[in-house]
Amino acid sequence: MQRPHHPVWLVGAMVAGRRSQPSLARAARCQGSFRAVAGGAEGSSGLDLESFGTIVAILRADAGVTWWVESWWDLPEGPDGVAELHRRIDAGPPG
Repeated sequence: MQRPHHPVWLVGAMVAGRRSQPSLARAARCQGSFRAVAGGAEGSSGLDLESFGTIVAILRADAGVTWWVESWWDLPEGPDGVAELHRRIDAGPPG
C-alpha cells in the first residue's frame, strides 16, 4: 500500500480567456495531472508546448515533465489507424 495514498492524477483543463481556472487548481493539488485545453478541436486535448507553458505560468509551478500522454480520441480502425500509431511511436517523445 502506498502512503499516504496511491498517486492521484486529475484532468486539468485550461479555459482560454478565463481568469479563474478551477479545473487546473484542483489538478495542481494532486500528484500529477493530465493537462488539456478546453474548446480545442474535436478529438484533441488542445495541448501543445505553448499552451503547456501557459498552464504552468497560470499555476506558477515548475515545468518538470516526466510523462507525456498523447491521445487521438477518434483513431480510425484498420490500417490507417495502425500506421498513425507507428508514426507516433517512431517519432518518440516531443523534443
